[in-house]
Amino acid sequence: MIGNRRGAHLRRSGGLNPVVTLGLGSLTLLGLATASMLGLRAGHSQTDQPVIRVYCAAGVAVPVEQALTDFNSRGVGQAEMTRIGGSGRLLGQIAMERALDMRGGADLYVSADASLIRRGQQQQIMARGVPLARQHPVIAVRSAARFPAPTTISEMIATRRFGVANENAAIGELTRTLAEEEGQLAALEASAALDAENVMHLAQALATGALDAAIIWNTTVAQINQQSETPRLQVAALLEPPKGSEAGVISLAVVRGTGVPEAAERLARFIADREGGLGHLDAQGFQVIGETP
Repeated sequence: MIGNRRGAHLRRSGGLNPVVTLGLGSLTLLGLATASMLGLRAGHSQTDQPVIRVYCAAGVAVPVEQALTDFNSRGVGQAEMTRIGGSGRLLGQIAMERALDMRGGADLYVSADASLIRRGQQQQIMARGVPLARQHPVIAVRSAARFPAPTTISEMIATRRFGVANENAAIGELTRTLAEEEGQLAALEASAALDAENVMHLAQALATGALDAAIIWNTTVAQINQQSETPRLQVAALLEPPKGSEAGVISLAVVRGTGVPEAAERLARFIADREGGLGHLDAQGFQVIGETP
């Protein structure tokens, strides 16, 4: 239904610990992936309904998990968040599963970059893509920051400590595209203190004070700030994606070859419905643009 750039690895500063505690409870579900892939989890629920396995971009995991809980509570199917991570990394995982004809992999893919859905369609591993919502890249700093907030990538690079997401995350690839447009790609890759696995790892490093600035999604700022009574992050500047870019367009697709096509389609329709998953996206600050498939 629904689609790497340079392989440069950014250096980590000695004082930073990239293994950041994930404040969002939903991200603890990452551990379920291994068991699912090894076939250690039951393939059917207690009501003998097929389990729909969802691979989801980290930045949108909270509202999607809420949608899955809502879906399961209605007794129309059983869905589980099997893997969470960078959109590009998840697509690569799905491609490997299809190439090896592995069982117990993804049935539904939720990406933070609609172009990855199209890439999956070109690889014959994704069905039609359905756009759900939009989020926007921002330069974010801690709310308690006591230095001039950077408003451009070059100013961010000049800060004492900044981080980026890995290029396998949609925000990481977009960050590198924006830096290249400013002629700052080499400086970005040479000076970043953290190369985070996904946007939530990056945001948590920023919130805990391990970083001074980072490019994340505006919705990620909102989700981090919902975790405490006082805001932990603030937006220093809105960034404009390149014209025609689909980075930040949350989309989903049923994975071709899934063993539960009807159930996966049912879940996709629910997530893309304003009375279903789109309501959870809207409540989390995403700009809903979806349609019912």
